[in-house]
Amino acid sequence: NKSLIDPLFGVYLCLYHSNLHTALPASGAPVSRQRTGRVKELYHHYVRQRTLDNWKFWIFGLIFEPLLNSYNQTVSVASMDEMYRTSQLWVDQHCSLVELRPAVSNQLRQLSTTTDVLSDPPSSLQEEVLKAISNSSSNCLAPRGSGKGGSRGGSSTETSPHRS
Repeated sequence: NKSLIDPLFGVYLCLYHSNLHTALPASGAPVSRQRTGRVKELYHHYVRQRTLDNWKFWIFGLIFEPLLNSYNQTVSVASMDEMYRTSQLWVDQHCSLVELRPAVSNQLRQLSTTTDVLSDPPSSLQEEVLKAISNSSSNCLAPRGSGKGGSRGGSSTETSPHRS
């Protein structure tokens, strides 16, 4: 035991005196793309599962995704205090009615321009939603299939709220 402890204690002392901690950012570790990607992946999985129960949940998922993106950009998980502080900041900045009204309107506008919901009966939207969630890609919130979104010109990044 002593032969194992002495070398490890020497490494500990070397690291302790090296002041490597001074090179770390003062605000904690930055939010990694991997964490953001994982949160989006879990969110899309949740929306897909709930939409299978009730296809109308997909619309809620579409409306809420920009809030998820702003949450990922604003909230820090470096410590519990930092998470609490940045969560409060996010709520104050992004969850007021003044902020939510235009965000919801923009998402509904996008829905009306990327699907046939305004010209066809709601059953066509249900079909588009079910096609979207049956797609195996991680982005289950982009309309697919026979609607305007499938054949409309332009890139998907121009009309999609799901920018990476």
